[in-house]
Amino acid sequence: MPVNYTQLQAQIKQAGSAAVQHEADLQARLALALQQLPLAAADPEALRTRISTAAGMNPNLRSAIPGDEAIHALFSAQPAQPGWVILAGDGSQKTPSHHDAIAYGLINIGI
Repeated sequence: MPVNYTQLQAQIKQAGSAAVQHEADLQARLALALQQLPLAAADPEALRTRISTAAGMNPNLRSAIPGDEAIHALFSAQPAQPGWVILAGDGSQKTPSHHDAIAYGLINIGI
């Protein structure tokens, strides 16, 4: 089935608008989470209890349980190791022919 460029253009514009709204939603959720973080860090035992209770109600819940460090502690990053190279994000690739015309192109942003 050939690509319908009119539909594709509308879908790309819609995805762009949705991405802007999604980013705004994420920023609002991040601000709320950052407000709640010191409250949760103040009583780690209560946080562990809440996580255990939630895990008991939902056996598929995947959550970290706080250890001995404060959950809002800052740690220095390790120095970068020289010579490391990332070759691929997800292992997929498509090698285009240098002889064919490019009909269209999309970028995989799912990494």
